This record gives sequence, C-alpha cells and structure tokens, in this order.
Amino acid sequence: MKKIILLLACLVASSAASAALPLTSGPNTIRMTDCDLLANDIDIILSANVIGGIQCDEANNFIAISVCHSSGLVAERSAVVTEDDSGVICTVVQGGENCVQTVTGASFPTATTNNGTVNSRFPGSTCTTGNVQTYVDGL
Repeated sequence: MKKIILLLACLVASSAASAALPLTSGPNTIRMTDCDLLANDIDIILSANVIGGIQCDEANNFIAISVCHSSGLVAERSAVVTEDDSGVICTVVQGGENCVQTVTGASFPTATTNNGTVNSRFPGSTCTTGNVQTYVDGL
C-alpha cells in the first residue's frame, strides 16, 4: 500500500484516455512515454501473485492504479456499486437507489490522483489480469 501512495506522490497532470498499462508480479517500469501525466519514470515492484493496471487518463487529467492478489480471498460482501439493478447510475446512496448490493469477488485496492487515498474496491470479479485492467480502465 505504501508503494501505491508513493506512486501517486510522483504523479503530475496534462490530456486522451488510453488502455490500462499492465502490472505483473515483480518489477514494472512505467515511463513518461507511456503516460504524459508522469513527472518522471517510475518503478513499481509487486509481490508474488499480485497483478494490476494503471490507467493514464489524459483527457480527464488523472491517473488510477488498481491491484489484486490472484490467490487472495474471494468472498461475498456488501459493496457500493456504480449502477443499480435497473441501470440507474449511483451517485449518492439514498433511499431510492439500490447502490449497496451483495457482490462476490476479490478486493481491488485502488487509488487515483483525484482521490489521493487507497480504498479497497469490490467490483464483483475474481483477480485476473483482464479483470483488473478492465476495472481500472473504467475508473
């Protein structure tokens, strides 16, 4: 988690969303040529079986990172979702929206330069390279 926060401290801003950059177990180098929002090249070292992705959204001027452990806990839990069962976009959890639902899946610790903190997110999927990259692309 400290590495994620350190990564966010190294980021600055600029502008055209791109596909998530993959992160694999071990050393990962993200270069300024990969993301114009970076102030310098960064190295991210992930533990064994940890995978993730970085979204460099130049159009909206933010960077997001999400990771998960491929053999971590997969559980059923209540989580705030982005869209309720009827397709209503959840912006604020109020009585008329069904934004807290039961999901089954892995925890995806996630941070963005917009929020500045690491939060565990529960997108309702298992931890695979494709799932974490799709999730971070949707932030």
